[in-house]
Amino acid sequence: NETATLTATGCSGGTISWSNGGSGTSITVPSGTAGTYSFTATCTVSANGKACSASDAGKVTVNPPVSVQVADIVVCLNETATLTATGCSGGTISWSNGGSGTSITVPSGTAGTYSFTATCTVSANGKACSASDAGKVTVNPPVSVQVADIVVCLNETATLTATGCSGGTISWSNGGSGTSITVPSGTAGTYSFTATCTVTLNGKACSASDAGKVTVNPGVSVQVADIVVCLNETATLTATGCSGGTISWSNGGSGTSITVPSGTAGTYSFTATCTVTTNGKACSASDAGKVTVNPQVTVTVEDIVVCLNETATLTATGCSGGTISWSNGGSGTSITVPSGTAGTYSFTATCTVTLNGKACSASDAGKVTVNPQVTVTVEDIVVCLNETATLTATGCSGGTISWSNGGSGTSITVPSGTA
Repeated sequence: NETATLTATGCSGGTISWSNGGSGTSITVPSGTAGTYSFTATCTVSANGKACSASDAGKVTVNPPVSVQVADIVVCLNETATLTATGCSGGTISWSNGGSGTSITVPSGTAGTYSFTATCTVSANGKACSASDAGKVTVNPPVSVQVADIVVCLNETATLTATGCSGGTISWSNGGSGTSITVPSGTAGTYSFTATCTVTLNGKACSASDAGKVTVNPGVSVQVADIVVCLNETATLTATGCSGGTISWSNGGSGTSITVPSGTAGTYSFTATCTVTTNGKACSASDAGKVTVNPQVTVTVEDIVVCLNETATLTATGCSGGTISWSNGGSGTSITVPSGTAGTYSFTATCTVTLNGKACSASDAGKVTVNPQVTVTVEDIVVCLNETATLTATGCSGGTISWSNGGSGTSITVPSGTA
């Protein structure tokens, strides 16, 4: 298809005709089909009334067509970008960027579309023929994804989130998909999960990956044992098992132990929270301890006064649901104590009531006052018939005297009219 022009020279003073019907010094002949074609030029000169002529044949050799094809490619940013020219049979290939050979590798560090032309040159029959084709390299924009590391407490929801994946889809190394995944947090340790963002543009899938770490802190524990106390007894709750942490209590207290009120019977709950900060993350555990304050225990012993050698019985009252022990070793509601010696003696009754597994007690002392011995003496008398008969009582110190005949006072006069 190149212009093929045959030119006749040397025809001085004549006219030229061609075998294809053309005339003139030059003719343009078809070159659309490869092959060799002959065209004859005839030069005719008329002189002295005589036309003389000469002919010469010129050959047109049409070389076969030259072809080259360069396929467009799409690559990811910084991916190897290789353009390849095909179809250049028997020729050499040169490229518009100065490269040569069947393939060239071109830069792919900047997103955009770039054109590179391959020229195939074939020399045949002393003639260099060529064909060219341009190939486009489309470099897709960069793909990015970021996964932030997280720290969670044992068994806390652990969610990793991938950001920055614009226009793409996200897949995870654990088989999950989507922007976020929730991963197990039942075992302390550090675990890595990779998110891959894939963006398909210009028919080419490009991807980027980032790994996020999940650090699961060790478990936190705390235990508070229940206690039972007596009314107004010191009530101390103690938290144990909080290793490396700080303890706060629901009543505003802090530290391993708290002392709580025990002035009112009932059951009260106090919660201890152990907080441990590891890897910049505060994790906590709580346990509630119950304080049971038993009802008040009471016992009352009334004082008594007895005469010398009179039965002396002390009685304890008010000990509901309990058992009574006495300071003299006795037990039970009442004790009988010696009264053979005048004086005042104290005996303590202790009432013990066991409730909620806790023995609580109260005590009261009762006094036994043994009065001194009382004496009186009446001397016998002998009188004559109708003589005054006076009986006299002696030894009644500080007391009053009454007589069996109804009389009173130190002495009485009794009838003596009958022997």
